[in-house]
Amino acid sequence: FFDTTPLGLILNRFSADTNIIDQHIPPTLESLTRSTLLCLSAIGMISYATPVFLVALLPLGVAFYFIQKYFRVASKDLQELDDSTQLPLLCHFSETAEGLTTIRAFRHETRFKQRMLELTDTNNIAYLFLSAANRWLEVRTDYLGACIVLTASIASISGSSNSGLV
Repeated sequence: FFDTTPLGLILNRFSADTNIIDQHIPPTLESLTRSTLLCLSAIGMISYATPVFLVALLPLGVAFYFIQKYFRVASKDLQELDDSTQLPLLCHFSETAEGLTTIRAFRHETRFKQRMLELTDTNNIAYLFLSAANRWLEVRTDYLGACIVLTASIASISGSSNSGLV
């Protein structure tokens, strides 16, 4: 297995899995739990104060569903693109580090440096597209959040309010 599989592929796989387990899952779960509870409590309080809000919440929920569905397809492909461009970069880096004395002996430093820069640029382009897609989702969800606030405000102003709910 180790003779036929490039070292960079092995390093990429283990480093990516370890990074996800150690760095991404715990904060993501904590953020998901906190955001879900905050969102549900806010919707519950607004719905209790102004039941008309529930009517407007349905189309906004449908819009949010379609936005995230559209985003997931693109995000998955962009994440795969980022991962696939990261593999050659890691392979080149590990192989260069192993053969550094040979590279210096034959004076091929500039060629290896140029190749490293090309691979880094390719990976950065993929990462930039992934980041742009994440910002796209962020703008859309912020817009929907603003629509929810606007709807709640209009429902609150137009309805008769109880002095205990103010």
